Amino acid sequence: MQRSPLKHIRLSQLKKEGLNTIDFLCYPPGKLDEQEIKELFAKHGRISFRQFAADPRVGNMAGKYDMTNLEEFFEFVRLNRSPIGYALINQGVDTEDRAVRGCLSWLDFYSFGVEFFLGEGTPREIEKKGMSELCQLFGDVEYGIDLKKCLNWDGNYAWLFRELAQMTRKFLMSVRPLIIEFEWHHVPTGWRPDNWIFWEWRVEHSPEQNYATKMAKIFSKPA
Repeated sequence: MQRSPLKHIRLSQLKKEGLNTIDFLCYPPGKLDEQEIKELFAKHGRISFRQFAADPRVGNMAGKYDMTNLEEFFEFVRLNRSPIGYALINQGVDTEDRAVRGCLSWLDFYSFGVEFFLGEGTPREIEKKGMSELCQLFGDVEYGIDLKKCLNWDGNYAWLFRELAQMTRKFLMSVRPLIIEFEWHHVPTGWRPDNWIFWEWRVEHSPEQNYATKMAKIFSKPA
């Protein structure tokens, strides 16, 4: 299976394809440009800090979202920056907004599944939520959404998910299978800006997350 490149590269690839991402900066381990960060903060007024290792086995590292105080930001980085961590610094996004958040999974070149929730947090919250808290749907770019295979979904935002599929299908030309994390906000944001924000794409999964396997089981069940 193809290995996903580092997070900042995936963000750049999404942006290159014309999909809206957050405005961001990235620095390798041990590096940071305070002036660039100050300019990013001055532009957006809110900022987030995440870090990740080149080795995908390392797992989650300390980070903090949506800070509105630059001194607080630099203090957090000083206390929590890992010597092996790439620093991903981006404009803050309101995690308390009741946005549509989730993951789209392309099952083949035509069919897709979406698992999402409406509420606070980030798209990765789907890994912590129970089945009753999530909405799931199955669709096809030519034949539409199969309502018989949907779970906890009343049909709201159907046009959004059709648009989501059309926007992201181009990635299947080079990456498959493919999962894309997304949010849809009522207020446009990001580098473009737009209502859609795309956080990353990925293809591999650790055993405890194993999202692709779960999605495949859900959508292969008979109606």
